Amino acid sequence: KIISFMEYEPSEIEKHMSNHSETLGYNKKGNKSSGSGCAIWKDENSEIKDQLRDYRSDLNSYKALLDDFMQKDPMPDVRGSISDGTGGHSICKSLDVSEDGLKEIFSRSGQLSCLKNDEGGCELIEPLLPPMRHPGMCDNFGKHLMDMSFLIHDFASICQKLKKHSRIVLVDMGASLEFHGKTAPPVYLASMFRQFGMP
Repeated sequence: KIISFMEYEPSEIEKHMSNHSETLGYNKKGNKSSGSGCAIWKDENSEIKDQLRDYRSDLNSYKALLDDFMQKDPMPDVRGSISDGTGGHSICKSLDVSEDGLKEIFSRSGQLSCLKNDEGGCELIEPLLPPMRHPGMCDNFGKHLMDMSFLIHDFASICQKLKKHSRIVLVDMGASLEFHGKTAPPVYLASMFRQFGMP
Protein backbone atom coordinates (compact mmCIF):
# COMPACT_ATOMS: atom_id res chain seq x y z
CA LYS A 1 0.00 0.00 0.00
CA ILE A 2 1.22 3.47 -0.87
CA ILE A 3 0.73 6.13 1.80
CA SER A 4 0.04 9.55 0.35
CA PHE A 5 0.24 12.91 2.06
CA MET A 6 -3.12 14.62 2.04
CA GLU A 7 -2.63 17.86 3.91
CA TYR A 8 0.02 20.24 5.14
CA GLU A 9 -0.58 21.85 8.52
CA PRO A 10 1.74 24.83 9.06
CA SER A 11 2.93 25.87 12.50
CA GLU A 12 1.47 29.01 14.09
CA ILE A 13 4.47 31.18 13.26
CA GLU A 14 4.42 29.91 9.68
CA LYS A 15 0.73 30.86 9.45
CA HIS A 16 1.59 34.29 10.85
CA MET A 17 4.23 34.76 8.15
CA SER A 18 1.76 33.80 5.46
CA ASN A 19 -1.04 35.98 6.82
CA HIS A 20 1.22 39.03 7.21
CA SER A 21 3.44 38.57 4.18
CA GLU A 22 2.76 42.02 2.73
CA THR A 23 3.37 43.95 5.94
CA LEU A 24 6.61 41.96 6.38
CA GLY A 25 7.79 43.05 2.93
CA TYR A 26 6.85 39.97 0.90
CA ASN A 27 4.34 39.79 -1.97
CA LYS A 28 4.07 43.56 -2.38
CA LYS A 29 2.71 44.53 -5.78
CA GLY A 30 5.31 46.29 -7.86
CA ASN A 31 8.02 45.55 -5.28
CA LYS A 32 11.06 44.32 -7.19
CA SER A 33 13.01 43.46 -4.05
CA SER A 34 11.91 40.88 -1.55
CA GLY A 35 11.59 41.37 2.19
CA SER A 36 14.56 40.68 4.42
CA GLY A 37 14.80 37.05 5.46
CA CYS A 38 16.26 38.04 8.82
CA ALA A 39 13.85 40.83 9.73
CA ILE A 40 11.50 38.58 11.72
CA TRP A 41 14.39 37.25 13.83
CA LYS A 42 15.65 40.74 14.71
CA ASP A 43 12.40 42.65 15.27
CA GLU A 44 12.09 43.18 19.04
CA ASN A 45 8.57 44.59 18.57
CA SER A 46 7.23 41.61 16.63
CA GLU A 47 4.16 39.91 18.05
CA ILE A 48 5.81 36.55 17.39
CA LYS A 49 9.24 37.36 18.88
CA ASP A 50 8.66 35.13 21.93
CA GLN A 51 7.56 32.20 19.77
CA LEU A 52 10.58 32.64 17.51
CA ARG A 53 12.93 32.84 20.51
CA ASP A 54 11.38 29.67 21.97
CA TYR A 55 11.56 27.89 18.62
CA ARG A 56 15.24 28.74 18.29
CA SER A 57 15.85 27.43 21.81
CA ASP A 58 13.97 24.21 20.95
CA LEU A 59 16.00 23.94 17.74
CA ASN A 60 19.24 24.13 19.76
CA SER A 61 17.96 21.38 22.08
CA TYR A 62 17.07 19.22 19.07
CA LYS A 63 20.52 19.75 17.54
CA ALA A 64 22.23 18.69 20.78
CA LEU A 65 20.13 15.50 20.94
CA LEU A 66 20.73 14.80 17.24
CA ASP A 67 24.49 15.30 17.69
CA ASP A 68 24.45 12.82 20.61
CA PHE A 69 22.58 10.27 18.49
CA MET A 70 25.06 10.73 15.64
CA GLN A 71 27.93 9.80 18.01
CA LYS A 72 26.43 6.36 18.77
CA ASP A 73 27.05 3.24 16.73
CA PRO A 74 24.88 3.29 13.60
CA MET A 75 21.54 1.51 13.86
CA PRO A 76 21.27 -1.70 11.85
CA ASP A 77 19.05 -1.46 8.78
CA VAL A 78 15.56 -1.07 10.30
CA ARG A 79 13.94 -2.82 7.34
CA GLY A 80 15.36 -6.09 8.67
CA SER A 81 13.33 -5.65 11.87
CA ILE A 82 10.05 -4.69 10.23
CA SER A 83 7.32 -7.27 9.87
CA ASP A 84 3.64 -7.32 8.95
CA GLY A 85 1.05 -7.27 11.70
CA THR A 86 0.80 -5.78 15.16
CA GLY A 87 4.10 -4.56 16.55
CA GLY A 88 5.81 -4.95 13.20
CA HIS A 89 7.28 -1.45 13.42
CA SER A 90 8.31 -1.50 17.09
CA ILE A 91 11.91 -0.74 16.05
CA CYS A 92 10.77 2.71 14.89
CA LYS A 93 10.37 4.12 18.40
CA SER A 94 14.12 3.68 18.92
CA LEU A 95 14.74 6.24 16.16
CA ASP A 96 13.46 9.17 18.22
CA VAL A 97 16.41 11.31 19.33
CA SER A 98 14.59 11.69 22.65
CA GLU A 99 12.52 9.10 24.50
CA ASP A 100 9.71 11.67 24.64
CA GLY A 101 9.68 12.30 20.88
CA LEU A 102 9.90 15.41 18.72
CA LYS A 103 6.76 17.06 20.07
CA GLU A 104 8.26 17.10 23.55
CA ILE A 105 11.57 18.54 22.32
CA PHE A 106 9.63 21.38 20.70
CA SER A 107 7.04 21.70 23.48
CA ARG A 108 8.31 25.10 24.62
CA SER A 109 7.50 26.72 21.27
CA GLY A 110 5.07 24.16 19.82
CA GLN A 111 6.26 25.32 16.42
CA LEU A 112 6.58 22.25 14.22
CA SER A 113 4.64 21.88 11.00
CA CYS A 114 2.98 18.64 10.01
CA LEU A 115 2.58 16.56 6.86
CA LYS A 116 -0.66 14.64 7.43
CA ASN A 117 -1.13 11.38 5.59
CA ASP A 118 -4.18 9.41 4.54
CA GLU A 119 -3.78 7.06 7.52
CA GLY A 120 -4.16 9.86 10.07
CA GLY A 121 -0.45 10.07 10.82
CA CYS A 122 1.62 13.22 11.04
CA GLU A 123 5.23 13.62 10.01
CA LEU A 124 6.70 16.58 11.87
CA ILE A 125 8.94 19.00 9.98
CA GLU A 126 10.49 22.41 10.53
CA PRO A 127 8.27 25.43 9.82
CA LEU A 128 8.97 27.15 6.50
CA LEU A 129 10.33 30.48 7.68
CA PRO A 130 12.65 33.07 6.20
CA PRO A 131 15.53 32.99 5.55
CA MET A 132 14.82 29.35 4.58
CA ARG A 133 18.07 28.42 6.31
CA HIS A 134 19.27 28.17 9.88
CA PRO A 135 18.10 31.34 11.70
CA GLY A 136 21.59 31.65 13.19
CA MET A 137 22.79 32.99 9.83
CA CYS A 138 21.06 36.26 10.76
CA ASP A 139 23.61 36.68 13.57
CA ASN A 140 26.62 34.90 12.07
CA PHE A 141 26.24 34.54 8.31
CA GLY A 142 29.46 32.64 7.66
CA LYS A 143 28.96 30.10 10.44
CA HIS A 144 25.35 29.20 9.67
CA LEU A 145 24.90 29.76 5.92
CA MET A 146 25.40 26.04 5.17
CA ASP A 147 24.27 24.78 8.59
CA MET A 148 21.57 22.19 7.90
CA SER A 149 20.75 21.54 11.55
CA PHE A 150 17.56 23.60 11.15
CA LEU A 151 16.05 20.68 9.22
CA ILE A 152 13.87 18.46 11.40
CA HIS A 153 13.93 14.74 10.65
CA ASP A 154 11.08 12.67 12.02
CA PHE A 155 12.88 9.35 11.60
CA ALA A 156 10.41 7.44 13.78
CA SER A 157 7.55 8.56 11.53
CA ILE A 158 9.52 7.84 8.35
CA CYS A 159 10.27 4.36 9.67
CA GLN A 160 6.55 3.68 10.25
CA LYS A 161 6.01 3.97 6.48
CA LEU A 162 8.71 1.44 5.58
CA LYS A 163 8.20 -2.18 4.61
CA LYS A 164 10.81 -4.93 4.61
CA HIS A 165 11.22 -4.49 0.85
CA SER A 166 11.15 -0.64 0.77
CA ARG A 167 13.81 1.19 -1.19
CA ILE A 168 15.24 4.37 0.25
CA VAL A 169 16.18 6.95 -2.36
CA LEU A 170 17.71 10.39 -1.81
CA VAL A 171 16.69 12.94 -4.40
CA ASP A 172 18.91 16.00 -4.24
CA MET A 173 17.21 19.06 -5.71
CA GLY A 174 19.77 21.48 -4.32
CA ALA A 175 22.36 23.77 -5.83
CA SER A 176 25.96 23.26 -6.90
CA LEU A 177 28.18 21.15 -4.65
CA GLU A 178 31.15 23.49 -5.01
CA PHE A 179 29.78 25.87 -2.36
CA HIS A 180 29.66 23.40 0.50
CA GLY A 181 33.22 22.87 1.67
CA LYS A 182 34.20 19.45 3.03
CA THR A 183 30.82 17.72 3.29
CA ALA A 184 28.24 18.23 0.57
CA PRO A 185 24.60 18.24 1.76
CA PRO A 186 23.67 14.95 0.02
CA VAL A 187 26.59 13.21 1.75
CA TYR A 188 25.57 14.70 5.10
CA LEU A 189 21.95 13.57 4.64
CA ALA A 190 22.91 10.09 3.41
CA SER A 191 25.21 9.58 6.41
CA MET A 192 22.45 10.75 8.76
CA PHE A 193 19.90 8.35 7.29
CA ARG A 194 22.50 5.55 7.49
CA GLN A 195 23.06 6.39 11.17
CA PHE A 196 19.31 6.02 11.75
CA GLY A 197 19.20 2.60 10.10
CA MET A 198 18.02 3.72 6.67
CA PRO A 199 21.00 3.14 4.34
